Amino acid sequence: RGSLFIIAGITLQGCVFGALLRPIYFKSEMTEKSTSKQVYTLSSGKTNDRLMARLKNVLGLSLFKMPYFVVFMLANVFYAFGYMIPFAHLVKHARTVGVEPQEAAFLVSVVGIGEGVSRISYGWLLNLGLYPLLRGYIVCTLGVGLGLLFIPFAQTYPSMAVCCLFVGIFAGSCSAQNAVFLAEICGVSRLGSALGIAYSLVGFALLFGPPVAGRLYDITGNYNVSFYVAGGTIMLCVLMLSALELHRTINAHQPSTDIPDSGGEAKNTQHKDTDEDI
Repeated sequence: RGSLFIIAGITLQGCVFGALLRPIYFKSEMTEKSTSKQVYTLSSGKTNDRLMARLKNVLGLSLFKMPYFVVFMLANVFYAFGYMIPFAHLVKHARTVGVEPQEAAFLVSVVGIGEGVSRISYGWLLNLGLYPLLRGYIVCTLGVGLGLLFIPFAQTYPSMAVCCLFVGIFAGSCSAQNAVFLAEICGVSRLGSALGIAYSLVGFALLFGPPVAGRLYDITGNYNVSFYVAGGTIMLCVLMLSALELHRTINAHQPSTDIPDSGGEAKNTQHKDTDEDI
């Protein structure tokens, strides 16, 4: 109880700091707002249509028209669903293996310690720009999935602690990159709407993870299946992100057909000159 009160007090400090924040508007946002206001005032449509247009603009529902955003959100949903399952059964699984109660409870702390350290260290590593960001994210997600799949095979406390530390380090590295990718995909001006949609969808995935884990235990009678399902869903996330990176790489190496070369421009000018002469 005492630790929960401390956590609640620290969390409430966020409300204080959040109340002191002042929204920052970019010039692009101001121009978009001015143009949208002109459209609303000049439009002769019904009031319901205007309200729906305003609601879509506020919620950022137009982001779902972007394929990269949709794929990235689906991958995050699968990742959050699989990542939350082990926390429901990690301690109980360790107790069935023969780990002492206090040591079994400390495994959750091992995940948290690894996640906290990796968030800071991996953020510093991202700023170095040594590799493409999405490829690093795929590697970190793959590490989380493999760590969860190997937990059922760990039959001693040291091996379970290593797996939990492995999961925590790669999970913290994944958490440090979400806002970076959303800003890259959606733009800085729409980052607020993208983060709101992302946290809402991920919240639903985190909510349904533990009940599914409990249902799997009721059906199978052991905790191993929950870890297999958790690792499998994260591996599905890896496949989706890999397909996204492959598509982006192919598009990046394709020559753009919109900009003609110098020869094409010369041919066009020649045709124009002959037409004028005619």
